[in-house]
Amino acid sequence: MFNPSTLRKRLVDGKPLLGTFVKTPSHAIVEVIARSNLDFAVIDAEHAPFDRAQIDMCVLAARACGLDVLIRTSGSSAPEIQNVLDLGATGVIIPKVNESRTAREARRAASYVGGGRGYSNSPRAGGYGCYDMNAHIERADREATIICQIEDAEAVNGVDALAALAEVDGFLIGRADLAVSLGLDSVEAHVVNEAVNHVAAACKVAGKPVGIFAADREEAARYLEQGMDFIVVGSDQSAVLRHFRNLVSSLAN
Repeated sequence: MFNPSTLRKRLVDGKPLLGTFVKTPSHAIVEVIARSNLDFAVIDAEHAPFDRAQIDMCVLAARACGLDVLIRTSGSSAPEIQNVLDLGATGVIIPKVNESRTAREARRAASYVGGGRGYSNSPRAGGYGCYDMNAHIERADREATIICQIEDAEAVNGVDALAALAEVDGFLIGRADLAVSLGLDSVEAHVVNEAVNHVAAACKVAGKPVGIFAADREEAARYLEQGMDFIVVGSDQSAVLRHFRNLVSSLAN
């Protein structure tokens, strides 16, 4: 079966991690990304057209290639979280987490011991029945990674309480939704940058890994210099678009 995941541990080891969003429902895209030496990929089931079967194939491709894969879910429902973990996903990114209860319920949904995850070793995560109960429960609870998105003014204001939660492994700052929630139309607005800095500082004080989305290499480098623990850089679609735009521009000139 697939190799054990160390992503949860690597998040707190101090070395910045790099990943990207997968927007195209294709296992081949995931296989290509796995050969890029990125630390992880994020299947975007919130904003891209993934159904359960497509998520299943993308998770299969990632784990077969030794790539940690997170699913950005469409919400925080227990059935959705449990389903993607049963498929073998390393963990989940929960969008729009504004209060502690949402984060706690996400961890509960992802946990057997002390949680509410329904047990079965018949899916991929349980080795299709090959893992005994103790081994499957221990591994699943040890590896399940919960990252919450901070992308609303309410979450920024309550970030100290959120960052203190033991149930959360890290936070991903969403500047675009944050800007919209503040009534702005630019992720580079001063108040957005202030909010980003506030969230990052609160996470550092709490000893909690914090990451952010970066559109390109330059943004990623800037945030790494600022001390972000992980960066989600662009997506498969943005990489293809940028490559061919640059190609056309260079040949046209």
